[in-house]
Amino acid sequence: MATLHTFFAADTIKVSDTVTGLEYDQEADATKLFFNNDADVYLEYCGDLTSAIKPGDHFTKEMPVVQLGNSSMFRLPTYFKYVVDNPGSYPSYY
Repeated sequence: MATLHTFFAADTIKVSDTVTGLEYDQEADATKLFFNNDADVYLEYCGDLTSAIKPGDHFTKEMPVVQLGNSSMFRLPTYFKYVVDNPGSYPSYY
């Protein structure tokens, strides 16, 4: 069972997992990285990463937590804040 943690602005979340698949969308110019062989568990980055990342590669990213607006109640890792602030666009992997 997963544990829900409370994160605060300026905390850092470290995501570490094994890539189980990749899917490049040429029209969007974005690559989905899949984890746990689950189509619902992925992160999407801009560009074609299929030559740089392969299934079985280890994925590690540190994502600082930022506050949304003026309320300290609303916080997100920077990856998800980018996605919320830029609909239809994806953050850089590098």
